[in-house]
Amino acid sequence: MNRHNPSGSLMIILALFLGLLLVLAPPFTMLILSFSESRFPSLPWGGWSMEWYRELFLDLPLQMSLLRSTTVGLAAAILANLLGFTAGYWFARCPNPRAIYWAITLLTLPAIIPFILYGVGFLQFIKPFGFARTLIAVIFSPVAMALSFYRCRQLNPEI
Repeated sequence: MNRHNPSGSLMIILALFLGLLLVLAPPFTMLILSFSESRFPSLPWGGWSMEWYRELFLDLPLQMSLLRSTTVGLAAAILANLLGFTAGYWFARCPNPRAIYWAITLLTLPAIIPFILYGVGFLQFIKPFGFARTLIAVIFSPVAMALSFYRCRQLNPEI
């Protein structure tokens, strides 16, 4: 027997609304501020202007960079969807768990490599403080990275 919990539904709707607000507020704010007369976004409002859009359409290198960014973004999105669908289809139908394990290992390598770069960056950051190649650096570098993952493991996996 399923019971409908109105307060739970309200909380889900509220969470979705707040999530959408968090995602959409910055681009909407930038869109509004792009029509400002002032060179930098500031209050009080300087008035409405189309100056930045006029400059966009008159500046050929800026147009080319916008076109290139759009092309790269669309191509990356299409390829990521094709590869993701193909991998998911294969994972769902592969009878060999060992092959799935190795495939997941290879597919997660691009996500792991940034952590290696993070470690090098952390080393460069603490070098001026005299902590490079010390036990403190060895302890704090992975702790700083792992805190967010530790918190994510405590979340409900059903959400």
